[in-house]
Amino acid sequence: YQDNVHNSETLSYMVVEAGVHDINGKKFQAGKLPGISNVFSAVTFAESFSSVPSVFCQAASVNEAAAITVRLKTVTVSGFNIAVQEEEAADKIHTGEDIFFTAIQQGAGDMGRMYEAINIATNITHNWYTNNFMSVYSEPHLFASMQTYNGGDTCALRYNNLNSADVQLKVEEEISLDSEVSHAGETIAYMSINGAGDLQASASTVEPPETLLSIAATTEDTAITAAVKENTQKTSAGIGVRSPLIDLNKNRLVFTLSDGYTSYKNVRIRIFTVNGKLMQDITSNSREVTLEASDKNGRPFPSGVYMYQIEDLDSGKLIKRAALVMVK
Repeated sequence: YQDNVHNSETLSYMVVEAGVHDINGKKFQAGKLPGISNVFSAVTFAESFSSVPSVFCQAASVNEAAAITVRLKTVTVSGFNIAVQEEEAADKIHTGEDIFFTAIQQGAGDMGRMYEAINIATNITHNWYTNNFMSVYSEPHLFASMQTYNGGDTCALRYNNLNSADVQLKVEEEISLDSEVSHAGETIAYMSINGAGDLQASASTVEPPETLLSIAATTEDTAITAAVKENTQKTSAGIGVRSPLIDLNKNRLVFTLSDGYTSYKNVRIRIFTVNGKLMQDITSNSREVTLEASDKNGRPFPSGVYMYQIEDLDSGKLIKRAALVMVK
């Protein structure tokens, strides 16, 4: 019923790698949900939260042309329910779409820039509501999402007058079927971040090298000791990973998926510095994955502590994350 013409709006975006992340003591989980239709689907977190998190979702495909909005309900420490909703005048039946989500432990934190993620105690309706931030932000960027389904009419969340101390929020219904726009109060989650740029985590959680298991080998040029702290956390991906080994003839790291785990199809292995700089990135469908122990320019890794992360690309879930110490 609309003319498909819209004035310019200001948008903020945040990119989070799929998986479970501990960012300076706060838990973040992100993932892709394929096939989300007009029928609510239950989503279970890879790891439960200690308290109800703030969940943010975004449609990421156009498998059907009808306009949609994403609706959530029953957000708990262990998961949530999600569906897409067409305008009221449409047939309200929608083909499954890809939805991306990020769930964040509530509270204030610092990721190289301060932020807060909060589920607002006051239910927000079709009337503008002024929400005061916990802190003052010189350059605020805002994310917000409804957490409940108290009103069944098709609606979306709007914000206005974002400034350093507060923002206005309301739930806005569409009028394809009728002109009534009153909406029951909904629980709203928001996240405010100060400034644009990379988000960073400190390296304070890396244990001292002496607590790690050492594996020594000789390369062509030098002797390298690789030390790996095993990650004992069990993941729903069901894949075990042996400690990486140093190739005896070349400056390489070799990762081997444990015997008996053949359900995976594609894995991604990345190595980072403790400051978050990506050093190596490889995908493979082999049970044995080899990475050059050198950066993108061919320079061998200097001595130090690194973090490696292994992901199951098909499920988007984290298989393993651990520390790697290299000493020349």
